[in-house]
Amino acid sequence: MNPFARTIPDRGPWLPARDRRETDTTAPQVLVPAETAPSAMKRVLIVDDAATVRLYHRDILEAGGYAVEEAVNGVEALEKSLRTPFDLYLVDVNPPRQDGCGFLRALRGQDLPQAPAIMVSTGAAAHDRKLAQAIGANHYLVKPVQPSNS
Repeated sequence: MNPFARTIPDRGPWLPARDRRETDTTAPQVLVPAETAPSAMKRVLIVDDAATVRLYHRDILEAGGYAVEEAVNGVEALEKSLRTPFDLYLVDVNPPRQDGCGFLRALRGQDLPQAPAIMVSTGAAAHDRKLAQAIGANHYLVKPVQPSNS
């Protein structure tokens, strides 16, 4: 058994989720089921040029038990995706170098397992949603994303 696992009555062994604030002793420790330990955790790639937005989404996803990686633009995201496919992509529409639409088009054109993609943008118009769906997005969220509304 993993030395870091804790047994929770009626729920079995659980492991601490990866916490990038390891030195922050005041931060609450999030536990995830042992069967979703890092090797079995669903992997999410966040593609956004804004560090604060990436951190916000990372906190939400890691609290939900997901393993999270980040990319600042579509070029970096595609490179990471080609190395190891992800289970979900959370993609900003407007990062520099290659925007989210360009990334998603390139990703959908690859011969690799295709995971769902959620486009995230400040644009709330109907044509923004239609464009996202046309290029292969499975869902469209308007920033700021609230965990309880998504």
